[in-house]
Amino acid sequence: MPNCAMGGVNRGHLSMMNSQVDHDIEWSGIAIGHAALFDIDTARLILKHCPIYCTKDNPKFKGLVTIVPNACQTIINRSDIVKFWGYIKTNPEIESADWNSKPMLIVAHGECEWTRNSLAISLAHGTRHHMVSVSEGGLKCFPEAVQDRVKVIHNGVDFSRCAPSRSRDEVRQDWGIPEGVKTVGHVGRFGKDKNPLSAAKAVAELGEGFHAVYAGTGYQRDLFVEEVKNICGDQITILPRIEDVGTIFTALDCMVLASPSEACPNAVLESWLSSCPVVATPVGIIPHLESKHGELTFGVAFDPSPGELARAVRLAVQADNRVERAHWLAWNQFSSNRMVKNYESFFKDIL
Repeated sequence: MPNCAMGGVNRGHLSMMNSQVDHDIEWSGIAIGHAALFDIDTARLILKHCPIYCTKDNPKFKGLVTIVPNACQTIINRSDIVKFWGYIKTNPEIESADWNSKPMLIVAHGECEWTRNSLAISLAHGTRHHMVSVSEGGLKCFPEAVQDRVKVIHNGVDFSRCAPSRSRDEVRQDWGIPEGVKTVGHVGRFGKDKNPLSAAKAVAELGEGFHAVYAGTGYQRDLFVEEVKNICGDQITILPRIEDVGTIFTALDCMVLASPSEACPNAVLESWLSSCPVVATPVGIIPHLESKHGELTFGVAFDPSPGELARAVRLAVQADNRVERAHWLAWNQFSSNRMVKNYESFFKDIL
């Protein structure tokens, strides 16, 4: 993968690594292409389970990354199957590695054009491809000729992250939220593809009695923090990325995910598990699951107006049986234990 940032993909890796169920998957290492977006906290979490390799050293690594002549080839040599993900153009290191020597795991972690471009690069290397999509819609990102060979394996949640370490009242007091004020959250990466201004726009539209809470990281964080402050004024709390997200969700009255595209968004699964209502666009697994189980979110259209966001938030903070239904679904079908066992079964079938 190109970098060691904290996003949905590395969150999924860590959820599997931290799974408490017995399984036969071992982690041989992660090869990164460069130091851009290197997140030292993410690296330390990964290093509890496997090494991180790179071809070029960088001061950002702080000695945490093992430098080798070819990081890709090192991973190939150490592994029974190699996951190739995240590149939208090749480079000399990739081209000099012997991808034909091992089976390859090719995963669609999204449903957008970027995902299609990345899959094209992955599928252009090696000859033994075993393909997975984390959502039903992600199947269409693969070439039509191979779509019937793609296995859908949904993401899973590390339940321990969703167990709050403090009470709702204690957290809200720390945030300075007055009693009776409704909190509207954006939890996750700051990036244009996440439409992170949506929570702030809803709060600004709703006015007094509502407060935005932003928690996360991302290379565009500073830019968006400035924008949401301009929208909300003093009706906002900005937090860093926090590992025990349950502590955040327990203090929120709803979470907003108005992305133009997703696949199997971890933030939604974690919010469901934490019984926090979700305002969301019809992205990724949401329409598929709602067609089977009934409404799970308080829906908004793509590119929603501030008024539409405000109406959905007003409904969400009142909560209804959608919240209980979504919690039940996340608890029963979206654990990291289930995810790792699904991958284990998939690997045993192909190796």
